[in-house]
Amino acid sequence: MKTLTAYSPGLALVLLMISFASCKKRKRNGPEVKVDLSVKTVTNLNDGNDTLSLPFYYSLALNKQVTENEAWDLRFKRSTILTNKGGSSKLVDGVFSDYVTTFTTDFMPGSVGQWYEYDSDPHIVTPKRNKIIVVRTASGNYAKLEILSYYKDSPTRKSTSHFTHPEFSPSKSEHYTFKYVYQADGSTRLK
Repeated sequence: MKTLTAYSPGLALVLLMISFASCKKRKRNGPEVKVDLSVKTVTNLNDGNDTLSLPFYYSLALNKQVTENEAWDLRFKRSTILTNKGGSSKLVDGVFSDYVTTFTTDFMPGSVGQWYEYDSDPHIVTPKRNKIIVVRTASGNYAKLEILSYYKDSPTRKSTSHFTHPEFSPSKSEHYTFKYVYQADGSTRLK
């Protein structure tokens, strides 16, 4: 009676040939989809009303402002940014251009977190430097986002005196400027 070890080299060779044959590149149906990982910049996103503070919505996938009844990824109201139901986010340290991939852990539903610093004397909201908002959308795609300004036309802060610069007045606030990269294929590669 032959033992299993007598058949082992032959069996190993057959299994190896089968595994190589199954690794043959398969032809996909349809054209290959290229994912656009270009940096998009959104300027002066707001509710369109300088007297009331209404929430406004943005679709990262469509790269445009949308209504509450459309598919949206982010909701803005005052300095609060929320993800849509089923979406989540996390705030990470890093330089936007160097942030290549994200881990799929530590995401929190709802509010994006403390992305800004608030100076109570002149009442100015300033985005934190080297903070990246990573978003997992309700559809399971990922994006990285950096808030550049909270004020209309992105003024630079030259003075700390209380309300001496009209560009930081409440009517000029809630005009978000940000840049982002949206990964449409569901992978965590963001560059």
